[in-house]
Amino acid sequence: MTGSKRDTVRLLECAIEQDHYCFDTDCIAGVFQSSSVHADDSASPEIAGALTYGRQEIPVFSLRTILGYESHTLQRCHVVVVRSRGMHFGVLVDLVLGSREANFDQLSPLPRIAWNADKPFFDGVAVLDQRSRRAMNADHGDGSRQLATREGLDISLLIAPQGLLGEPLDGASSRWRGTPLDLTALRYQQQNQTGQIMVFGIPEGNQELPASLALSISQVLEVVQRKQLVRVPGAPERVEGLAFWRDQIVPVVDISLALGIANSHAPSATRLVIARNCQQQL
Repeated sequence: MTGSKRDTVRLLECAIEQDHYCFDTDCIAGVFQSSSVHADDSASPEIAGALTYGRQEIPVFSLRTILGYESHTLQRCHVVVVRSRGMHFGVLVDLVLGSREANFDQLSPLPRIAWNADKPFFDGVAVLDQRSRRAMNADHGDGSRQLATREGLDISLLIAPQGLLGEPLDGASSRWRGTPLDLTALRYQQQNQTGQIMVFGIPEGNQELPASLALSISQVLEVVQRKQLVRVPGAPERVEGLAFWRDQIVPVVDISLALGIANSHAPSATRLVIARNCQQQL
């Protein structure tokens, strides 16, 4: 009925090896055989090729490559064509299993910052074992503040401090820039790097959607109790003030405000993460 609130959502269930992923059917324009994809060996690894859809060529992203699985040929795969922000793009999956219905309260959506992760302060996304994350965050309840889950896995955004103090810069220069899967995560994975990260959350009541964030452990110098801050007249709203740390003066940035997740400072924040920003401390 027009104007009524939906309690359920229809999902298209797909598979990569033994793992299952779902798409909201309202965003799906069609499903095609992978034989329709024009392979492009010169493209970056996450782009499987292009698909002729209507009168346009649209990019086809390999979900397998983006999520870190071993790549394989295009044979016997399927392409799910998705609509987003007035654009179309394809997602290559192993199998399309069929549709299913789910209640909205069963879903944990990605926050809107995940769709704009080509800003300079994002390095990409990371898939974490949920049980390990709950152990790391045992003092934060049941660990339910997640970005998104699939079969017990938790996805977190990796944040680089660069850009948080200054105005956002232009992001990726890919020809497919602007599509939801054009994240810096793609470039991050191409580097084939691994490392330890520190996962932390945004204070409760200061976010529009659940979020967990992460910093490379090499960037984190120390985690300290929240200190008395020296306010700076005229500073950007995201800069809470200055703190004294080990005989140094460091600017304190409210992550929620800097990423556009909150409209005001979080009085419940209890920790300061002292992080390295190139030659600065943040």
